[in-house]
Amino acid sequence: MATALRQTYASFLRKVTEQVKDGQHLYLEMQDLLIELIGISGYLAFFDRPSQSPRPRIVEATTQYLRVLSKRKTGSDNVPTKTRLHAWGALSSIAQLHFYSTTDLLRDDNPVRHFRFDGVTPDAIAVGFILILRTWVRSQNGEHEVHCEGCERNEMPETSIVVLPVVLMEAALDMMAQISDDDDEVAKAIYSRLLHHQLEPLLQTTSLYTAGDAGALARKLLARVQGMSSEGDPTL
Repeated sequence: MATALRQTYASFLRKVTEQVKDGQHLYLEMQDLLIELIGISGYLAFFDRPSQSPRPRIVEATTQYLRVLSKRKTGSDNVPTKTRLHAWGALSSIAQLHFYSTTDLLRDDNPVRHFRFDGVTPDAIAVGFILILRTWVRSQNGEHEVHCEGCERNEMPETSIVVLPVVLMEAALDMMAQISDDDDEVAKAIYSRLLHHQLEPLLQTTSLYTAGDAGALARKLLARVQGMSSEGDPTL
């Protein structure tokens, strides 16, 4: 079943993404069902065999879907906090799953936590986003600094080499920009934890070493973070 699912999952998810872009599937009941379906499917389809590493096509399709899902609409089509929180939490979890294998998940006390986001905390989401930035910086310039024990629990061993796809980096930067621009209390809590885990210095390094869309997103987010800091933003 998992093998068959891996062959169809990415194309299915791309179709769903296009429909969400076009404004379809905005009914909350339908959105909740899609979230459950994609979570269950992702659990079966995510890891490749025999390498037990995340499948690039699955990661790309899932990331693009989550990025579209998290976009705020205008008027009556505004994406609810629950849906955006799911998208943010799922992307954070995908990043952390790059440091797991199916064997690791079998040994995990609660492996389902990587695929469900109803109880995810602002700090857990922030740590996943920071992990994406830190891993990217390390792959570009070799620097490796762990901010705190909370970060270290999700950090890779010094000898480990993990390369995250650029699509994951772009989505993380895009979502962090959404979070920084959101007046919802949950978003404010996530943003506060991002700052606690050294978002600004990581963005400074990311901006220096990153070209293309990801680099532009990093520089834009850095300017916003610095601007909010200088203005004495109440979330800081």
